[in-house]
Amino acid sequence: MASKSRPDTDPIAPASAAEVTLNALPGAVMRFGLDGRISLLNPAAERMLGIGENDALARPLADILQLVGHKDRLPLLPPLLHDLSQGNLASLGDQACLITQEGLELEVEGQAAPIFAADGRASEGVLLMRDVTEAREQQRKQAWLAEHDALTGAMNRQAFEDRLARVINSKRASEYPMTLLVIGLDSYDAVRSREGQSAGNELLIQIVRLLQTRLRDTDSIGRLDEAQLGITLAACPDDVAERIARTLYDSLSQHKLHWGKVGYPADISMGVVHIPPNWETLDRVMDAGQAACAQSHAGRGIAIHAN
Repeated sequence: MASKSRPDTDPIAPASAAEVTLNALPGAVMRFGLDGRISLLNPAAERMLGIGENDALARPLADILQLVGHKDRLPLLPPLLHDLSQGNLASLGDQACLITQEGLELEVEGQAAPIFAADGRASEGVLLMRDVTEAREQQRKQAWLAEHDALTGAMNRQAFEDRLARVINSKRASEYPMTLLVIGLDSYDAVRSREGQSAGNELLIQIVRLLQTRLRDTDSIGRLDEAQLGITLAACPDDVAERIARTLYDSLSQHKLHWGKVGYPADISMGVVHIPPNWETLDRVMDAGQAACAQSHAGRGIAIHAN
């Protein structure tokens, strides 16, 4: 029996199939010679770079593919081309930024592979690249939120205590003096009960902002609970720490929250603990800070813990 003939089809030619596939890819694809000339851009690459393929073909690769390190701002294209010329795969790493033709800066990730000529030498490269700006921004936001109080921007208690514990247990603890301040915002409950949660929140925000303008970059501020803050003064002699504490106390005591037609003073209590080298536990330090803050609340003024 004669075999049945296959139905007529309209197959896509290999070149056309490859082109359709390339155009459908969501990521940017670029093909270029290692002499610095572009030979192909897919539509996603055109959109990402901000230039059409025909215009790109007439310009040097370095003018179109402007890649720099996110932090160090060093150009990434020369080492990428070098790796490809050696026949190696080349990754953009996790700090790559693309500067588009419109001057926008996108965070990108991707990998380039060499294309070999008949003589076995790498003559071209193909780069697959995708925009990860939004994803990395979300990662940074989540990392920040994991360590910070969303309302005030101060460190949350866990992050604050973790950092304090690392310093206490480090060798530096015996070499550099350090002081812990525990600040209680005594007027918080009264403001919140009279004006509502929004007013209480605003008072906290203003107090933290005021503190941030008066602290060094090496100092840390954390929100310990609803209306209590902690500050570490690192590498700070005891007498200097006490002067800083009194300056902060005076500034905070003079601050007022203006809510409607009423001004609410920021009544505070402050405990000061000079951390000696032989204190090796976080609990001991924090308990001393809480005790000094409670003493300040009872008697007003700054209370310095006696070691």
